[in-house]
Amino acid sequence: MEYLSRVLQRLKRIPDFNFHSRCEKLSIINWSFANDLLIFPRGDTRSVALAMEAFEEFSQSTSLVVNPSKRQVYFGSLEDDTRQAIQILTKFQEGSLPFKYLGIPLTSKKLTNTHCLILMDKLVARIRHWSSKLLSFAGRMQLVNNILLATTYFLMQFLPLPKKIIHIIEALCRSFL
Repeated sequence: MEYLSRVLQRLKRIPDFNFHSRCEKLSIINWSFANDLLIFPRGDTRSVALAMEAFEEFSQSTSLVVNPSKRQVYFGSLEDDTRQAIQILTKFQEGSLPFKYLGIPLTSKKLTNTHCLILMDKLVARIRHWSSKLLSFAGRMQLVNNILLATTYFLMQFLPLPKKIIHIIEALCRSFL
């Protein structure tokens, strides 16, 4: 992965390469964790072609090949002809936004209440498994702080939750207590 990062970093020095609009200030091109790699070029064919060239150079020099069934491309708001050109260029399947990466929903726009329903379902499912009649107030408080709120705070480190969702989570915790 270190070699791939060096190859992708060379893209910064190529004048035709354009960063994704939200990644340009920080000069972020890729995000990798374990065996996963996310590449963030701007949604134009030249930037994507340069990223694919770097990826091919990495594949040829290391003999590592990506599993075709695990490759996907995600689009924000692009015109249909640009989408088709990028898909032909990459040969990746088109994925739908938001998608989950390491348990966090990723999207090109601000999360809506419907995107956060997964979190709400997860919290309600946890509460259903707990028998509040058999727990003391202190025990219920421990569960709320260590499970429900910790899950919420974890997600809030990466993305802002809508205020309505935060109020619903607070209501769930109060009703469980």
